[in-house]
Amino acid sequence: MLFICSMGWALTFEEAWEATQQNSAALALVHEQVVQARGYRTQAFAAVLPQVSLTGNYIINDHETTADLGSGLFDALPPEFAPLFEGVEIPPIVLEEKAYPTLEIQVVQPLLNGQAIPGLRAVGHNLQATEAEEQSIRSQLRGGLAKAWYGTLLAREGERLAGEALAQARKHAEQVEVQVATGVAAPTARLQAQLAVTRAQREVAAARAGVVQAESALRTLMGATPEIEQALAGELAMPETPALPFGSLEEALAGLSGRQDLAAAEHRSAAAAASRTISYMGWAPSLNGVFRYNQSPETGFNPDGSRWRLILNAQWNLWDGGMRIGANQVAASQYRQATEAERKAREEAGQQIRVAWERYQQSLATLTLVEEEAALAAENLRLAEAAWGAGTLTFLELEDARLGLKASRMALAAERANRDLAIIDLLVATGRW
Repeated sequence: MLFICSMGWALTFEEAWEATQQNSAALALVHEQVVQARGYRTQAFAAVLPQVSLTGNYIINDHETTADLGSGLFDALPPEFAPLFEGVEIPPIVLEEKAYPTLEIQVVQPLLNGQAIPGLRAVGHNLQATEAEEQSIRSQLRGGLAKAWYGTLLAREGERLAGEALAQARKHAEQVEVQVATGVAAPTARLQAQLAVTRAQREVAAARAGVVQAESALRTLMGATPEIEQALAGELAMPETPALPFGSLEEALAGLSGRQDLAAAEHRSAAAAASRTISYMGWAPSLNGVFRYNQSPETGFNPDGSRWRLILNAQWNLWDGGMRIGANQVAASQYRQATEAERKAREEAGQQIRVAWERYQQSLATLTLVEEEAALAAENLRLAEAAWGAGTLTFLELEDARLGLKASRMALAAERANRDLAIIDLLVATGRW
């Protein structure tokens, strides 16, 4: 962007859009919502994937625990067997050492969970809804940038026309001075010329204020960075008139499927339906498979110190005090709410397209009239200047012709901008911008 400005080239709308995407806080916020939705989807897979945990302990007891059987073990033997065990000593058996480490590995695999699959569907639809909302906000932001862009171009054009009118008023004032000095014009013509110059100066000041306001709105969208400040100090390129991919209101209404906000509402409804299923499946039992492996130096009853086991764990919460009943009611209500929101969004989208189409048709008709008006105003000023030079026209009549041309040229620029913005509104309303 700095290179373009340094070369004296005009800043284009697409370059402004790139800067807006980089600096927009709204886009950054909604993108983080997408990141969070992706994280929720990852979390949901925990309901169907195995969970592996590793536990290590180092145990210190106040004393070692042993079992000392001693010689009393053979006292109950018949006397005839006593000589066989004479002199035999049995050492104490260590049941638990004073200090020792342990290790346990556990793998839990959900085998039956009625809420798992609906949960995956719910977070999947929520992710798609969030991504669609990001695209919708991006489209709306681009449409807002287009309005600010055309507003700035129109304000600058108004300032340029006001400057030309001021220069022309001063030129006529000089001519009037000559005519008054030579007696061709009455002294009142000088006063009228001075009033015309003052009026033109006031219009230049008002046009400059409009430029400052328009550029401020554009700067707010693009970001107030030094690079953007430098870019906005230069010229802005007039965008080409956007192409309209349809030629009738019926075709425009048929393009509702391209709107990302409607896609988001549809996915929200699907997510609410899946959440309702999750709530209903809370009444179902669950089944998990558990594998555990233990490693311990205790060899009193386990010579190698290790052991593994497989466990089938079944749970069925038959009654929870009514919590699930309330949760079912809430989930069903949220589903109905989501479907109504989707229906309302579709109705509002259709109305938005109808309004945008009517505005587009009106802008075309008005533009045709204003083009004719501008051509007539230009011819009128040409004839007025010729009559003024011949002395058959008053200065006020000449001033009226000049102001009429300025107004028609400004109206022409405004209606061309309105025509382009009406097309952009239609593209935004149909999800094509």
